[in-house]
Amino acid sequence: MARVNVFIGEDLLRAVDDEARRKGMKRSALFREALDQYLEAQRKAREEVEVRRRMEDACKKMDVIAEKLGDWNPVEIIRESRDARYGRVSVPSRLSKKRRAR
Repeated sequence: MARVNVFIGEDLLRAVDDEARRKGMKRSALFREALDQYLEAQRKAREEVEVRRRMEDACKKMDVIAEKLGDWNPVEIIRESRDARYGRVSVPSRLSKKRRAR
């Protein structure tokens, strides 16, 4: 393990020592734990920013495609595709659901 010298204020050092004592750990262990948590939080924040950026890029690309396609009914297209693949899907009426419940 590497050794590092860090300069911090007296008040912060007292707070660190008090917390380390409460947790029953050494000062250096508390610093390691705190830095691990900080670095993990920073990593997650960067990942979230990247995911958000990718989603925004995807939305922009979808908007460009939608603009090229113009007006169209996606629900109808999906239904036609489904019906062509699996055959007509019959939806039971409310009356037949009530009869089955009896």
